[in-house]
Amino acid sequence: RTNVRGVADLYEAVLRAGGTPHVVHVSTAYVAGARRGSVPERSLDHHVDWRTELEAAIAARQSVEWDSRRPAVLRRALAQARREHGKSGPQSVAAAAERWRAEWVDLQLVEYGRLRAQTLGWPDVYTLTKALGERVAEQSLTGRLPLSVVRPAIVESALRHPYPGWIDGFKMADPLIIAFGRGILPEFPGLPDGVLDVIPVDLVVNAILAAAGRPPPAGEPAYYHVGSGARNPLTFREMYENVREYF
Repeated sequence: RTNVRGVADLYEAVLRAGGTPHVVHVSTAYVAGARRGSVPERSLDHHVDWRTELEAAIAARQSVEWDSRRPAVLRRALAQARREHGKSGPQSVAAAAERWRAEWVDLQLVEYGRLRAQTLGWPDVYTLTKALGERVAEQSLTGRLPLSVVRPAIVESALRHPYPGWIDGFKMADPLIIAFGRGILPEFPGLPDGVLDVIPVDLVVNAILAAAGRPPPAGEPAYYHVGSGARNPLTFREMYENVREYF
């Protein structure tokens, strides 16, 4: 709903408002999905219908909600709740059973989304929905408004601005690094020579501003990849050694 329906609603509102703004759509470097080799700075080559996938995803949510209320699932929820909270009374059991049911729904939906993404050629539902969001932007705006698509890699803390190391919240690699420093995560499993493509947030912002300053023709969207892996690659081994040395 956020990455697909939200994009459609936003650009429908932009078009209704009139004017000819240059739209800069921020996507992700991982929209290409599971594939080898270089990915060119152009529209993605796929034939997935975003409207059909959006409708199916919403329907899946409704289907799983119904399934979670079937007797077989509710019996499992009650049995688990009675084992853990039986001595606390019936209300505690009921509350625990409902929590178990809600968690069951979440797990089922994660599995639904991951499998659907993988059958279409993406590793997870995030990258799939970001790819579909690009297609929404292209179909909504091409020929009507100038469109630029910016695809950053893993956005991390600032190189210089507002100051070196600035970051707003802990996302992406940061929770793993902090867990390692606290001893919660004992190791970083991965291929030593694999490239971890991170890009400082101020470089991403600069790239977005630069793209915004060069609107393409309305019928020819522009695409910009913002990463470090090709020019200044950070290997998993280097990342591990740096983090270990720091702590």
